[in-house]
Amino acid sequence: MFLFTRILQGLSGGIVIVVAMAVATRLVEKERRGSAIGIILMGLSSSLVFGVPLGTFLSGIMGWKALFVFIGLVTIIPLLV
Repeated sequence: MFLFTRILQGLSGGIVIVVAMAVATRLVEKERRGSAIGIILMGLSSSLVFGVPLGTFLSGIMGWKALFVFIGLVTIIPLLV
């Protein structure tokens, strides 16, 4: 189960980043394109910074196995969309 959820995380993370960049370059006008890409990358960086402390806190409450099941379920959403 652990390995399966890690594979899902990698697949959905890669897909979300690529799709977000493609959408930003196609839908946003040329003058604001850099700003749109910056906002996307800011969100990605923020998730990496805040994810570790939040994951540590939640794993202390729920246990690390429950946390990985939850993350696995959440990562299925981008794969389906």
